[in-house]
Amino acid sequence: MNLEKNFRREVLDNGVTLLFEKRDFPVASISISSRIGAVYESKKEKGLTHFMEHLLLKGTKNKDGLQFVKEIEGAGGEFNAFTSNISVKVWIKSPDNFIERGLDILIDIVKNSLFKKEALTKERKVIVEEIDMVNDEPREYASEKMDASLYSEPFSLPLLGTKENLKRFKRKDLLKKYKEVFSPENLIVCVVGKYSFEKLKKKIEKNFMKNFPIKSELPKIEKKTSQIIERKKGFDQSRLIFSFHSPLSSDKQIFASNVLYNILNGGISSRLYSRLRYKEAIIYENGGGVISSKDFSFTYFDFGCSEKNIPKIKKIILEELKDVSKNLNEKELQFVKDKINGDYKVELESCEEEETSLVFSEIETGNAHSFYGYPKKIQEVKLEEVKKLAKEVAEGNYGTFILIPKK
Repeated sequence: MNLEKNFRREVLDNGVTLLFEKRDFPVASISISSRIGAVYESKKEKGLTHFMEHLLLKGTKNKDGLQFVKEIEGAGGEFNAFTSNISVKVWIKSPDNFIERGLDILIDIVKNSLFKKEALTKERKVIVEEIDMVNDEPREYASEKMDASLYSEPFSLPLLGTKENLKRFKRKDLLKKYKEVFSPENLIVCVVGKYSFEKLKKKIEKNFMKNFPIKSELPKIEKKTSQIIERKKGFDQSRLIFSFHSPLSSDKQIFASNVLYNILNGGISSRLYSRLRYKEAIIYENGGGVISSKDFSFTYFDFGCSEKNIPKIKKIILEELKDVSKNLNEKELQFVKDKINGDYKVELESCEEEETSLVFSEIETGNAHSFYGYPKKIQEVKLEEVKKLAKEVAEGNYGTFILIPKK
């Protein structure tokens, strides 16, 4: 299976980047994404990009938001938007005969959203409830807080922002952010499905005019490592998040970071899951990953556990890191490489997963073609590269965020 032969990438004269993978399958995934996300916010702006994204689905000068939803769902499709640190994305997954109409809807949203004052009032309340929900859920709360162990403000502040910031944001602030985020030179239009690249190109050239680029200022991302313990009322669960800085997405060592993560925490057969869940039975939930971009990158392990077991869990993590740095062998390394590349192949089955991976590869590396080279890069990872990364972390280059119920 060589999907790359069906892939085309082109940066148009108007500044928009097109990503297209042709698939002869009755389901398609399409999106319009920005290269600008919440990482571009100052402390006073924190939460503004996410607030703006909520309002994208509330209607344009051509149609009410509910009309869009009814039309898409009536065709059997799904429709949503999300904000991350590196992007804002609006997407539709639908039968392939809806691609043309789906593109028209997404174009309308990123060009003509209204940001009506009554919608602002309603969505402000929704986001306040979202913040309250995060504050009431241990896993979500710890996830929002973990950046504080690795970065200073404003990057370490929650993507949702604060209630104080939300009260302050006005329509003019949202419109300014909207124009910045969806300026043509920031846009990535991606289609994975049964369509025509030439039709896609013609449509995007017609609908987006070249204009003066809107400069986006990236606040300084200041790295650190710290150990944070927070006691919070209303929780009956404890969590430990162990994290460390990783190479940036432009650094070839990022592939060694992915291998290291999978050795330690990538699935049921991983070292940490095997010890902490099966052998010791001291965790009831685990997660984590490698979050990489051209501006920041980190790896984290997230465990749900009881307070009394936190010191033991941390001790085992460090033991395994030290053991990897000294005793990792070619057999285990190859096992993990094969697992990673097997996971990669399984994800190719989904047009939605493929579209998301292409967009994020474009943002992280500057060229979505890199997505197709991922298996080769994983296979090229050397034993000593992984051992070196493990040694650096085991020697104390890590942060922790510990959440404990307050009695």
